[in-house]
Amino acid sequence: AESVGSGQWRLSNHTWGSFSRMQFVYHTTLTQPVFQIFSGPWLFQSCDVRCAVGICMSVLYNGVADIRRCSLGGTGRDFSVDMSQPAVAWVACDVGGNGN
Repeated sequence: AESVGSGQWRLSNHTWGSFSRMQFVYHTTLTQPVFQIFSGPWLFQSCDVRCAVGICMSVLYNGVADIRRCSLGGTGRDFSVDMSQPAVAWVACDVGGNGN
């Protein structure tokens, strides 16, 4: 990854764009998404999206996500609350409503 992003990202209505060669990491104790995608199209190319406990991507309503050569999943032991257990993502990609 050339750049690292942290926290939650909300890609709201009437937006579109792309992310390339980026890593995103988010740790939560709730099932919250790293990305909430409500419009698009959004292109994710060669990205690494990691989430402890939450959801990597939530594509909702009219959201459109094109995911190419990406990894989505848990953060592993690096961000685990209990160091004896790896931190896993609750859901890698959740698509609802009219999302695609």
